Order: sequence, then C-alpha cells, then structure tokens
Amino acid sequence: MSNPKTVEEYIAYHIYIPTPEYKLDKWGVYHTNTINRDFSNCCLEKQKAEYVAESKRDKQLPSRKTCLFVCDLPNVRYWYNYFEKHIAKGRTILICRLKLTGLLFWTYASYFTMETYWNPDLPPVEKEGLFDGEYEVEEVYNSVDGFPQ
Repeated sequence: MSNPKTVEEYIAYHIYIPTPEYKLDKWGVYHTNTINRDFSNCCLEKQKAEYVAESKRDKQLPSRKTCLFVCDLPNVRYWYNYFEKHIAKGRTILICRLKLTGLLFWTYASYFTMETYWNPDLPPVEKEGLFDGEYEVEEVYNSVDGFPQ
C-alpha cells in the first residue's frame, strides 16, 4: 500500500498544456489551493469515474479535484506521449521540473477505475503522483526531445 508522504523540496515533474488561464512560469511559486477541477469538460463516463473515485478516497489523501498531478523522472516520457496521443490535439505540451513541499501520494493511473487506485500494491506501469501543497517551477521544457534524461 502506498501511503501519503510529507515532502520538502522534492523533485517531480508536471506535464501540461498551457492555456491563457493556466500557465506556469519558471521560478514561479504556486499552491494547489488554487486548483478546483469539476471535470465538466470530460466525457460523461470520465465524470462518473471521477465522482466514484472521490467518494472512495480516504480523506487523508490528496483529492483528484484539487491536486497537482505529477510524475517522477522515469515516467516523464510515458506521460508526455500519453498527452500527445490522447489530450494535446496539436497543442503545445510543456514539462515542468518542480520542487514540491507538501503531501504527495503515489498511485498508478491504470488502477483509476478500480478499488486499488487508493490502495496500490502492484508494480507500476504509469505511476502518477497526486500532490497537495506548494510547488516551485525550477525549469520548463518545450518538448520531450529537449528534455534531459
């Protein structure tokens, strides 16, 4: 079972598509208390899955509605490719190297619709972190090709 861990200056990565409403700047310091997803832009099936996941979440764990999704270095390429294939639709994808201070919970995206999402115990394929707290952007990369691994 993965337990949430309190971290300080922990290095992780965030992959996202910048919009006028959501852009992270290098050296910017942010907090997850400004995040509030309602998943209304998702298909009905995904909205229902998010509702079910939230209803099963142990309240000591970060919420998918208010967390920052992060990954570790070995999973950057996986998540970048996932965004490119399923989400970006030709839009720019950025990779941010972050320094996290707060609560971090690791789980696996493939478990999302299963009970084991909040109680992961199998080896990861696509590890994802749910983070709650303050984060500083240390670096911004414009593509996975220019990303140092």
